[in-house]
Amino acid sequence: MSGVLLVTVPSPVRTVNPPLGQLYLAASLRAAGIEVRLLDLASLYGPRNVETLACAIDDQQPEILGFTLFTDTVLYGYELLDSLGPRDGLCIVAGGAHATAEPAEALNHGFDVVVLGEGEETLNDLVTALRTGGDFSTVAGLAWLDNNGLFQSTPQRSLPLDLDTLPSPLDVLDLFERDRYISSGANNLISPAIITSRGCPGRCTFCANNISGRKYRFHSAKRVIEEVRTWQEREKAVAFFFQDTSFTANRERLLELCQGLKELSPRVFWICKSRCDHLDIERARAMAAAGCTAVFFGVESGDAGVLERIGKGITPSIIEESLIAARTAGLRTHVHIMFGFPDETVAELDATYELMKRLAPLIDGFCTHGILVPYPGTAIYKQWHEELGCTQWWLDHNRLSSINVPLQKEGGGSPTSVNEIIALHTAIENGLLNARLVPYTKDVRQAIERCLVFRRTHNQRVMGGG
Repeated sequence: MSGVLLVTVPSPVRTVNPPLGQLYLAASLRAAGIEVRLLDLASLYGPRNVETLACAIDDQQPEILGFTLFTDTVLYGYELLDSLGPRDGLCIVAGGAHATAEPAEALNHGFDVVVLGEGEETLNDLVTALRTGGDFSTVAGLAWLDNNGLFQSTPQRSLPLDLDTLPSPLDVLDLFERDRYISSGANNLISPAIITSRGCPGRCTFCANNISGRKYRFHSAKRVIEEVRTWQEREKAVAFFFQDTSFTANRERLLELCQGLKELSPRVFWICKSRCDHLDIERARAMAAAGCTAVFFGVESGDAGVLERIGKGITPSIIEESLIAARTAGLRTHVHIMFGFPDETVAELDATYELMKRLAPLIDGFCTHGILVPYPGTAIYKQWHEELGCTQWWLDHNRLSSINVPLQKEGGGSPTSVNEIIALHTAIENGLLNARLVPYTKDVRQAIERCLVFRRTHNQRVMGGG
C-alpha cells in the first residue's frame, strides 16, 4: 500500500480551481516523502461518480483515503463512502471544517478517524503512526471510536505560528488534471487562488472558525511575493484573488506586501476581502498603488444592536468610513450583508435597508447569498438549532438541494448576460429562504425580501442591465 489519496466529494456546486486546502495538505505530504494523489469529484469538467473513486483506489492502493468535508456537501461525502463499500486495510479519514465541528457524526458515518483543525502536520503524523503500529493516541489532533464504540480524542494540536514553514501549494499543482477545470479549446492555464494568512481576530457568532482559530497568522511578504511571481511564470497570471478572511488585519505586513507587489513586473492586479475596521485611507492607498482593484467588505447589518449581538465589533459609522476610504483611494467596493438572524426584528431589517440605500452610491455591488445559514460549531447554531428546528439540517436532502444551487448552466458554462446573472442570484436567494433553516414570520420575510429586491436592482443597474 502506498501513501494518501485525498478526495473532494461530488457537489452540485462545482469547483473551478484545484481546492487550495488539499493542495496545502498534499504539499506537506510530498515534502515528508509520502506519496499523495488528489481526486476532485466536484470539478467543473471531471467525472464525479463512485466508480472513478474505486478505480483511483485500485490504482494507487493507498494507506489512507482522506475526505475533506464541508457542511453544505457533507451528506454527499457520506453517501459516496457508503457506495464505495468496505475496503480492507484502508484507513478512511475525514478532515475539514465540518469534520472538525462534528467529529462524532463523521465517525458514525463510516470514517475511521477524524483530523481536527489544520491538517498538514496531523496527517503526516497519522501516516507515521499507521506505519508503526496504528496507535492513534500518539498523534495530537485526532478523534476516533475505540473498540467499544466510545468516542476518543487526543489533545488539540498547536497551530503553526510561522506559516512560511509550510510547503507551497504550487509544489503539487501537477497532481491535478487541467482538463477537469478548463474547457476544451481554452488556454491550458489554471486561475490562481492564494491564501496569505490564517485565523481571524473577529468573534462573529455566525462563524465557527474552528479550523484556523482566532489568532491571526500570516505568510511573510517575501513568501507571498515569491508565490505570486511563480504563478506569473507558470501560468502567465496577471490577476489574483487573495482569499484570506482578514487580508488587511496586520497593517505593517500589509504595507510591506503592497510594496513588494508594486515592484513586480509585469504588473499584477488583485482583489481581496477585509473587515471594515481593518481598512483606512493609508492602507487603501497602498493597496491601490500595488494593483488592488476591488475590496469585499463584511458589513452584515445596518443595525447597531444586531452588529453588537452577532459579535461583529463594528458600527454603521465604521462601515461607511471604510467604504469612503476605499472609494477615495480609487478602489471598487463590494459589500456582504446577512439577513435573517434568529432574533432579528422588522425594525432592525429596516435599519439594514436604510444603510443599503446610504451605501449604494459608494459600492459597485452587493454580494449574493447572505441569508443566514446556522453552521455547526457557531455560537448561533449552538444557541438556536433546537428552537429553530434545524438540528443537523445538512443531513436533509430537501434542504441541501435548496441550498446548493448550481452556479453553471446545464451542460457547462457560467451565466454571462446581466439577466442570467440576476436570475442566478435570485435562485440562490430563494433556495436559501425556502430551506427554512430559520422559520421567519411573514413580516420578517417580507422585510428580508425588500432588502433582496433592492440588492438585485442595484446590482443589475451597476452591471448595465437597466
